[in-house]
Amino acid sequence: MRLGVAAKAKPETLKMTGAFLIHIRRFINHPWLGAIAKISLKNLAKRLRQRNSAIAPPVDKKNPNNTPHHSNLLNSMNWLYFSLAAATFESLRDVFSKIVTNKGDRPLDEYLVAWGLRAFTLIIYIPWLLLSPEPIPDIGKDFWWALLADATLSTVGGILYMRALRLGDLSLTVPLMGFSPLFLVLASPFTLGELPNNIQIISISLICLGAYFLNLKPKENNYFAPLLSIINTQSSRLMIIVAALWALTTSLDKIGAKNSSPLVFSAALYFCTALMMLPIVVVFSPNWFFQLRTNFSKLVLLGSLKAVDMWCHVTAVGLTVAANSVAVRQTSLLMGVGFGYLIFKEKNIRTRFFGSAIMVLGICLLTFS
Repeated sequence: MRLGVAAKAKPETLKMTGAFLIHIRRFINHPWLGAIAKISLKNLAKRLRQRNSAIAPPVDKKNPNNTPHHSNLLNSMNWLYFSLAAATFESLRDVFSKIVTNKGDRPLDEYLVAWGLRAFTLIIYIPWLLLSPEPIPDIGKDFWWALLADATLSTVGGILYMRALRLGDLSLTVPLMGFSPLFLVLASPFTLGELPNNIQIISISLICLGAYFLNLKPKENNYFAPLLSIINTQSSRLMIIVAALWALTTSLDKIGAKNSSPLVFSAALYFCTALMMLPIVVVFSPNWFFQLRTNFSKLVLLGSLKAVDMWCHVTAVGLTVAANSVAVRQTSLLMGVGFGYLIFKEKNIRTRFFGSAIMVLGICLLTFS
């Protein structure tokens, strides 16, 4: 019955619509009624302009078109500058860490460097914390277990990270940290019950493809050699383990920051990590106290680079969406490849740079997905 009514009503609706359009056309073409309509429309447009001018800010006489000033554009792009600065200082920290563990008459071991990086960053970090608007916030119930778990994973990851830098090429090991967001996505079906979407699958493919090119040698005919190189090379193997640990600590960082504040949790994390690393340094680092005294300035410089890196990153996140800052900060992977060529004269730099660029593209897609 309803279909029959709709079928009968359809021609009538078309006739009414046609008649309505004819009346509108006659109304517009009428000499008097058309003129009245035009005047009414003009008055309506005038009132709308007056209303908008009352709401809008006053127009600058020197800039009547309200085009953005150069200073405003600079202020809106401050997050980009801070993000690039954070990436630069992060890359310089990796370069200097490799220098102090490989160069000189008495290179430092990874235990002392990993401990010194946390301890001296904490010393510089404390004044920043005390000068913050809320130096001691309310501590939530999940703060302490998140801190203990995060510090334990960070202790292991920090030592393995320094060992990977000491043993391997900078242009080969640092880009493998791009696997960290990949591990987060791969773990989401088990932790959050979420399956990767199409963009995330493409991002994962790009990261894996970039890692393949990192280990690709131009004159090698074996297509499986890059994959075997990742597994067989100790520095690459260690850095992938670190990337997996960092993926776990990301969730713990969020829990700790929500139950206190980002600054307080970071300071507490550095304190606990340095405290956990100290017995390891005493046991496994020979003449650690003598090395600490003779290389005090180097460790202070390492801590300063880390502290400035964190300050730039926190400032950038405060000025924009966190995903933007995180994506730009991934350029540190490309900087690491460049520094590896310029400072350490590492080889196969073209394929490694190409692989790193593909990984950065995958990480950026993953970040915005």
